[in-house]
Amino acid sequence: YDFKSHFKSTNLNGVFYWLVSRDDGDHSNIMLSFHISDEEFREIERPRIPYSSHESLGLFNNSVSLLHFDKSSHYIDIWLMSDMNWIQQFAIGPFLGVMSPRGIWKNNAVLMESDNGRLLLYDLIVEEVRDLGRFTRGTLGTAILTYCYKESLVRLKRLEDDRLSDPFDI
Repeated sequence: YDFKSHFKSTNLNGVFYWLVSRDDGDHSNIMLSFHISDEEFREIERPRIPYSSHESLGLFNNSVSLLHFDKSSHYIDIWLMSDMNWIQQFAIGPFLGVMSPRGIWKNNAVLMESDNGRLLLYDLIVEEVRDLGRFTRGTLGTAILTYCYKESLVRLKRLEDDRLSDPFDI
């Protein structure tokens, strides 16, 4: 698998999710999950929308969300995964000068990165954008990264004698 980027990942209830493409020649874009409880990887189909390099994963109302930015229309579509099916929850915009969505904040706002390195917050309830400031450094370009954190208590797989399995035992 080709992992698109480290900000195209999230975790929920002991499952980690990544946006990836297959290394099988057709490079189809999918979501890959890893379930900690049974230590298994699984492939998940994405919503049937064109791939965009301006996407991110997040959590919204205790569901995995896909934020898809269409550079031609300047809209962000927010998709939620429910029982392995995707439902489009929102289409917000247009956002001129936005480079990419970066995540969801407290179930009611979308973090976005502007073309000039500013972090923006769009409130889904009042439908307003707030500028949180410039977050780029040096000549390497944009350095805005967001990470999703959700506490989770997941039992790890145990061996027959009640020892934890060795994480390095392949």
